Amino acid sequence: ENLRSIFITSMNNVYNILGKDSFRIPDKRKKRPVNMALFESLSYLMSFKIVKKYPNEVTKKINLLFQDEEFLNSLTNRIDSSKSVNIRFTKMKNILKDLNSAK
Repeated sequence: ENLRSIFITSMNNVYNILGKDSFRIPDKRKKRPVNMALFESLSYLMSFKIVKKYPNEVTKKINLLFQDEEFLNSLTNRIDSSKSVNIRFTKMKNILKDLNSAK
């Protein structure tokens, strides 16, 4: 029941803060498929209640990540490697750290 609640909170936060195509890597030329690496990292970030307090800041930080080559590579190249996973989750943890220090 606890995991179910966390999942629902996370999905609601993703949709309410970032919108319906949140799990797709932005591409002005075409609509890309859902990216599972992005799904897992955003789901983790959005499972924390603090993101609801700072939706604009979260949106800005996520948009900046899409300009970060290292982050983009972690979503598209060797996505299951421990290095790519660590990059993605470290970047999400850094966002959480920034939000927590904004309190």
